[in-house]
Amino acid sequence: MAFNRLALKAWRESQNLSQTEAAKRFQITQAFLSELETGKKEPSFSMLEAISKKTGIALGDFSTGNPLETSVERSEEA
Repeated sequence: MAFNRLALKAWRESQNLSQTEAAKRFQITQAFLSELETGKKEPSFSMLEAISKKTGIALGDFSTGNPLETSVERSEEA
């Protein structure tokens, strides 16, 4: 499964959280969160499960090609 970085970033921005604040919630560094959001790294499955639980986003929404990714891409283009 390819990681949908846009879903994570969209969630963080919808919560009005900085990368530092979100990283603290996920118990990761801000630098690692930045790498996730820019597509430089992908989370392990166990990390993805933890992020899913903390955000309330279904695991399937973190895979590329899902409807959430498409809607986020459209909103970024606007």
